Amino acid sequence: MLRLLTVGRGYTVQIGNTEKVQFTGSLNNNTQTISGLTYAAAGTSGSASAGWALIGNPYPAPLDWRTVGTATGSSLNGVDGAAYVFQSTGAYSGRYTSFTNNVGAGTGLIASGQGFFVRASTPGTTGSITLTNANRVTSYASRVF
Repeated sequence: MLRLLTVGRGYTVQIGNTEKVQFTGSLNNNTQTISGLTYAAAGTSGSASAGWALIGNPYPAPLDWRTVGTATGSSLNGVDGAAYVFQSTGAYSGRYTSFTNNVGAGTGLIASGQGFFVRASTPGTTGSITLTNANRVTSYASRVF
């Protein structure tokens, strides 16, 4: 089965732990901008999402959330500085772990291809996140979220 994935978009998938997933194509490198993160004004279409968006790490390496917005070239535009990652605890159970402004239960490292939630900051606005290679981790000892 062939499914084309959109770079930067988050997906929720439930497959068995013995299943294999194969990615083909070019690896993402350099600057990646995830845009269209909308917080619709109250009472308008889309306002029920309250600004939440499920996005994904577009790189073939862990993403260090602690550096997003501080590393050269990266930025959080109209987006809160928090990442919320789902941690599975069983076949149909789990919890969200947050990492906000360098504080949280996790390490701030988001696995390659990992989906996570972010929130646009202000109703009636659209935000974006710009990531660069400086946000990637190429050697690490900590496990990701």
